[in-house]
Formats: sequence, structure tokens, C-alpha cells
Amino acid sequence: MGLDPAVKNKNLIVYTEIDPCATDAIQVISGCTLGHRTLKYMDYGEFAATFVNLSNNEALRVTMKESWEIRGTPEELINKMAALHEDEVVNFQKVKVNISV
Repeated sequence: MGLDPAVKNKNLIVYTEIDPCATDAIQVISGCTLGHRTLKYMDYGEFAATFVNLSNNEALRVTMKESWEIRGTPEELINKMAALHEDEVVNFQKVKVNISV
């Protein structure tokens, strides 16, 4: 999306559809927060998040692949995920997001 994750970017808004720890990870990685109104929580019960670059209106929805099973100890999960390519765990889909003023 043309954004450097190491730099805080005021042109990024994230819509998260999940409330467990993945949302915390998204907040840490993106720098978006509920308090700054750059992180929006939408309770749809999906393991998904949509990242919107306001400078070019590009949006990317990231969802967990249905075939991915989250089982095992935390250490087993970390090792398993570290060995996989991101395309084996998540889907990436370009989407359009209309944001009102």
C-alpha cells in the first residue's frame, strides 16, 4: 500500500472485525488506535481487517484462510506460522471503502 510500517502514518485507517489479540497486534504494528480514531472496531465476528490509505484511497482487506486451523500450544503455533508463507495463512483482497467526512 506504499506505507512504511516503521513510520507513524496519519493517512492510515484500519477497520478490524475481530476483538481478540489480533486487534492488539494490528494496533501495535500499524500505530492506529481507537483513541486517535484511526482504528475502528466493527463487531462482525470475522477474523479480518481492512487497511485504508487515505492519501490514495487504496484499501486492502486481510482475512484468515478458512483452511488454517489454530491448534496447539502457543510455542507450536509460533513455530508453525514462522515456517509458512503469508499467502498460506491469510487472503489479501483489494476493496473500495467509502469514508464519510
